[in-house]
Amino acid sequence: MAQFVNERILDRLTIEYEPPELHYVWNELFTKVPVTLDAGKYAIFQKFGSKIVDDKIGVKSETPRLQIGRTKTDGTYAIEEHGLKDFVSEKEAKVYADFIDLGADTVYGLKKQLLINREKEAATLVNASSHGSGAISPKWNGENPTIEKNIRNAINAFEDLAGIVPNTIIIPYQVWNVIVMDSTLRDIWKLVPGRDDQSIKLSNLLKLLFDNFDMVLVPNGKYDTTKKGKTESLDYIWTDNVPLLYVKRGVGTPKTFTWGSRFLKRDWKSEQWENKDPKGTWMKISYEDDIKEVCSSACYLIEDVLGT
Repeated sequence: MAQFVNERILDRLTIEYEPPELHYVWNELFTKVPVTLDAGKYAIFQKFGSKIVDDKIGVKSETPRLQIGRTKTDGTYAIEEHGLKDFVSEKEAKVYADFIDLGADTVYGLKKQLLINREKEAATLVNASSHGSGAISPKWNGENPTIEKNIRNAINAFEDLAGIVPNTIIIPYQVWNVIVMDSTLRDIWKLVPGRDDQSIKLSNLLKLLFDNFDMVLVPNGKYDTTKKGKTESLDYIWTDNVPLLYVKRGVGTPKTFTWGSRFLKRDWKSEQWENKDPKGTWMKISYEDDIKEVCSSACYLIEDVLGT
């Protein structure tokens, strides 16, 4: 007879687990929009509305209608199920004293792969932005870089495009390693009161330098770029572009102004069932959602900041 992990324990393991050595940021980039249908409409925004409008109601006239700044046609989301499964044989289970530990490791492996897949999908969507600086010169890892100026110029360009300043910046790990060693920024770090407290993260100090940013995200995930059966070759999921975005955090609706939305029908779910030949237990993790860009103008790339 197959062994099973208590369903409540398995669900908790599935939901709570995050690979300790990796920082995935995709879930921070999308406004969560709960849905019940497999497909539906959402508003596509051109930019954040800030026009002066007529709001006067006459004695015998109807209330003026406010157009919220979206295009003539709405977007359509379509829910897809994402999932992976793995098999634990009865013989394998007998080797371990605690089947819960074996089940946990199996669940962790499944979720880690699903997180890699989604992180790559999110990075591809962000880096497909049609708005950007063009290749930066001088490069941030070259001589006399102008990192702060490049970021401030990008903030100004973003505001012109989106009608609002960005509140999120993504600095890929390989770029972050360059920024923290830049001589100009290192002098700024020293000026911050309490910097002798080494528990203060430099990413938090960056928020002080650019106070429009609520989130400074430093993703470090890698993926295997080779085909199945070939020797593993790892590369960063995020490139050397530095994206700026406006993200409405938390839960929203199909009419929420934000860069992107995650239309979520069902979040992480774990399942297990018996297999008779060979004897053992199947374990599966899945979720149902769709991620969509809501406002293309709310994403701006500082492009190719590192030299080859």
